[in-house]
Amino acid sequence: MEVLIELAFGVEATQVVGTPSWFYTVRYDVDATPKSGVILTQQQLRLHLQQLLAERFKVATHRETKVFDGYRLVVAKGGPKLRKTAGVSTPGSVSPNGLKLQNISIADFAPILATPTGRPVVDKTGIQGNYDIDLNYTTGAATASHPSIFAALQDQLGLVLEPQKVPIEMLIIDHVDEIPTEK
Repeated sequence: MEVLIELAFGVEATQVVGTPSWFYTVRYDVDATPKSGVILTQQQLRLHLQQLLAERFKVATHRETKVFDGYRLVVAKGGPKLRKTAGVSTPGSVSPNGLKLQNISIADFAPILATPTGRPVVDKTGIQGNYDIDLNYTTGAATASHPSIFAALQDQLGLVLEPQKVPIEMLIIDHVDEIPTEK
């Protein structure tokens, strides 16, 4: 259920509040396809998933903004060192030693940094467009080949994380049924 909610509402797991005890342990198979030949945008997919969750699981939510200790992502002195996208989108990967993302905006990249930093991150770079990002770092002890996330961002991408209180929109689960209704 966790992944369905994240996909449907465009949030990270850390932004979801009010989940019942079974929420992270019960698994569902969802078999849904768009009409023949229709390719959905991410926004269209989200809307369809929200509708499915509301109809089948009676999901009811609302959003609230809360302020957390976090980081703002800004451009480092010397400017950004970003590689414009080649236009190809393949599934990205995030690991303890780095991440590889293709065709992603900096606005969409910033929240992903919450995982390696352990705090929410908001984009304050003002950078537009999409980029291919290959960032090598470690969440453990930094080495020459695997620097900390903070050093890697500055050295490899020309970006800096600055501590700041940041407003984060939270998704509050008001209701969700454990057993879905039939079609």
